[in-house]
Amino acid sequence: MQDLLIESTRKSPLVSLQDGDLQFIGRAIPENPADFFKPVMVWIKEYAKSLADHTTIDLKFEYINTAATKWIYNILKILGEVEGHQKKMVVNWHYEVGDDDMYELGHVLKKLVLSPFNFIEVEETSN
Repeated sequence: MQDLLIESTRKSPLVSLQDGDLQFIGRAIPENPADFFKPVMVWIKEYAKSLADHTTIDLKFEYINTAATKWIYNILKILGEVEGHQKKMVVNWHYEVGDDDMYELGHVLKKLVLSPFNFIEVEETSN
């Protein structure tokens, strides 16, 4: 499967999708989330058909709005629903020291997905 790389902007995160390694880094406040996430969802749905033996998803958001959060949830849901893959997928939620809102959002997402979910406190979430 071909990798997908979307460079970050002031309002959208870096997206790096490779076999077994998915990364979202930066600010996620795209003006049109559907347009931004459409190629990501196409890639995710194709990837879900032939998953790697292990998948790591790194979510390193400086800030993420509600609309983008819904897309991230849908991505986690699609991958988490692949039979037998829940234990082969790990989500790493990176949040900045003292950012209680991002920490809490990570816990909300953790409750909604079946895969292991790690919380990683960092000084900065930028790439």
